[in-house]
Amino acid sequence: MDNATIWESLYARGEGLYACPSEMVVRLSGRVFGDKARILDYSFGAGANLIHLLQRGYDVCGVEVSESALAVTRARLQSQNLQADLRLAVPESIPFEDASFEAVLAWHVLYYNDWRSLARAVTEINRVLRPGGAFLGTMAASGDASHTGAIPLGDGVFQSQAAGQAGATVLILEEKDLARCFPCQSLTIGHLSWEFDGAHNRSWIVSYRKGADSK
Repeated sequence: MDNATIWESLYARGEGLYACPSEMVVRLSGRVFGDKARILDYSFGAGANLIHLLQRGYDVCGVEVSESALAVTRARLQSQNLQADLRLAVPESIPFEDASFEAVLAWHVLYYNDWRSLARAVTEINRVLRPGGAFLGTMAASGDASHTGAIPLGDGVFQSQAAGQAGATVLILEEKDLARCFPCQSLTIGHLSWEFDGAHNRSWIVSYRKGADSK
């Protein structure tokens, strides 16, 4: 079962439909994106971060591979009288024109790839990101929930055994590996770590401004 099918199954069962935005997206979005920007929320899930950005006054669009997530987010937007251009996408493809966005958010999503599919996804992100535009996202670090009990496949690639996503392909990386994820970019890197009531997250926070010649 591929990753897109796993996430569609998860959302169709009503799982993983978080209503609250990530605390770090709330803290960092203004710092990284500035006061005004057209933002793409790449793989927005149930739309919690997307709705937060809309409420802050940003012009936000979104892409998702899950029809169930798309339906949930559209319903949430309607209930709050908010509007956003949401589109269904195939994996590693973004159905928007070149240089459409001043910023891209990819929160807890890009590490659900192997190296080949990640390269395609990052190429697509840079295609729709304007020169000088800001990227903000995360990659999983050692000790993340998706790493616990995961089956190693080599070169930082694992098969997750985490509840709800068993069988998903994930990249679990060290800090030195991040430059390989985002080649030709000058990265700002942080570390996100929390644990509570049996749940835990270990992630790298990654940001960059797209160089004029980067692809």
